[in-house]
Amino acid sequence: MEIEGDRIRLRTLEQDDARGIVRYADHEENWRYTLFDLYPYYEEYARDFIDRAQKGYESGIQIILGIELIDQEELIGAVDLRIIDRENKCAEIGYMVSYPYWGKGYATEAIRLLIGYAFDNMMLHRLQAVIFEVNARSSRVLEKCGFVREGVERQRYFREGNWHDGIVFSILDSECRTREP
Repeated sequence: MEIEGDRIRLRTLEQDDARGIVRYADHEENWRYTLFDLYPYYEEYARDFIDRAQKGYESGIQIILGIELIDQEELIGAVDLRIIDRENKCAEIGYMVSYPYWGKGYATEAIRLLIGYAFDNMMLHRLQAVIFEVNARSSRVLEKCGFVREGVERQRYFREGNWHDGIVFSILDSECRTREP
């Protein structure tokens, strides 16, 4: 599977991507704001992640795509879409972009591509994302993509010896269709 944007390509992960995944996942700043519970992050973890990604895709419950720079063919992150409610056509998205590529608009472009695929190809009605309350950058990315802040899941995540709230964002198919690109 492949979805191409202006500067990035979302594509299915292969076992050859394990080293690239380690490059983007094995950074303390990335770990701090994601649900990766393994730090430092080793190649064996990446291979297991790729196996789970391939099985999730085959079963239709999850799509995990690598984010690759088109001009360099370099893996800089990943996005995923997990079906959480088939009957009501709802899914949850997640994303990670390697720390050296933060602030360059790659996460925004990746999420917009995934939104388009979810609504146009999968015929979903609602997407949601839940992020750590301390992750202001991620809040801005979601808002740029048209997501609306819905609420707080109190003490949803345990990280570094503390409980952290999760902030819930969502976007509906109808909202996506009416907003300007």
